Amino acid sequence: MGKALVFLGLLAVGLLGLVGVSGFPAEDLVARLPGQPEVGFRSSSFAFAIENVVGWRLIDEDGGLKLQCLWKLRDFKCGVELINRIYKVVEPTGHFPSLHLEQPNQVRAELWTESIGGLSMNDFIVAAKIDLIKTSDLVPKKRIWA
Repeated sequence: MGKALVFLGLLAVGLLGLVGVSGFPAEDLVARLPGQPEVGFRSSSFAFAIENVVGWRLIDEDGGLKLQCLWKLRDFKCGVELINRIYKVVEPTGHFPSLHLEQPNQVRAELWTESIGGLSMNDFIVAAKIDLIKTSDLVPKKRIWA
């Protein structure tokens, strides 16, 4: 969890440096983007960003890159609960992932910025925020054999 918080701070600093914006609080940066031009990023920032979103993988779908994460949960009710938790975290940003409840016990999230046909730094910021969600109470319990 600490790594994700450090990543969010570094990502906000890196994002501010890339677009030359100052004076915006880091938590407001994503929320302000719908009225602003989309933020692109350098390959070095991209490499840093992908290494620091835990559990997310890069997929190339329909000619554009997306971030995807998959959770295997205890049951259907836990899947619905995870979707609700994700919604509560990302609602203030205005940048929503595509959420899919697959099978009775699996949730898949995909992030990309449709207006640019691929990934923006906002996708990585939202992925890092989603990583901070507590899921330990939703995953299947491990059996220990004596």
